[in-house]
Amino acid sequence: MKYNMKQKMMKAAIGPSSLCSVAMMVLCFCPGATAAPTCDPNAAGCMQLTSAGNGDVLGPAYIGPYVATIAGVQNVNVICDDFATDSSLDSPWAFKTSTLADLTNAKFKAQPDDVQKYEEVAWLSEQLLYNPVGTCTSLGLVTTNCQGDLQYAIWSIFDPLALNSIGGSDLSTADALVTTAGLSKNLNADYSNVTIYTANPQSASQEFIVVHTPEPSALALLGVDLSGVMALVFFFVRRERKRAAK
Repeated sequence: MKYNMKQKMMKAAIGPSSLCSVAMMVLCFCPGATAAPTCDPNAAGCMQLTSAGNGDVLGPAYIGPYVATIAGVQNVNVICDDFATDSSLDSPWAFKTSTLADLTNAKFKAQPDDVQKYEEVAWLSEQLLYNPVGTCTSLGLVTTNCQGDLQYAIWSIFDPLALNSIGGSDLSTADALVTTAGLSKNLNADYSNVTIYTANPQSASQEFIVVHTPEPSALALLGVDLSGVMALVFFFVRRERKRAAK
């Protein structure tokens, strides 16, 4: 999600060729650009961004995770893996889904080692969701902008030129994160909880990743229920023994 709103607003004041609306948008789209087909965000197969996450910016872009409504499900955390395409808030688009087991609809499926790259993106996306904003100490790295560095590491998987937008310690940390994502233990992990949302047509929006929170298994839920029943039985047996002893 490219940022640079101040520049765009300044350009808008200079001449009509650069007039862009900035209200309720993450990105500006100039008049004359082809409008992407829209859909009802509450309908199946439709998605819209509703928030640019916590609003932090690194380089020319907002840092994920962002927030979206997907087929009527609100407040879904989504992570962008597509640096070059534009997206805007509250402008819904149709999508197709993929998984790491089936990349049929994925945008970057034709890249060399595409499955491995999506595995690296999946691992980095999990770290972006579960690591604090400030530090990457759990990953063995020292940085003051963990989520920003993770976001650029994700973007660089499919677009290495994305790293040209940052420098210094952020660049070196993002590079280190990409290397870590490519380790065999991370590539061999279970990413069945990851869904890829690709715009249809692809030019309508960036591509986004959703990491689903694992649901407790039915067996685990049964175990919790049985534990509650046994605790209740133990309570009543103990109470009856106390009464008998009096």
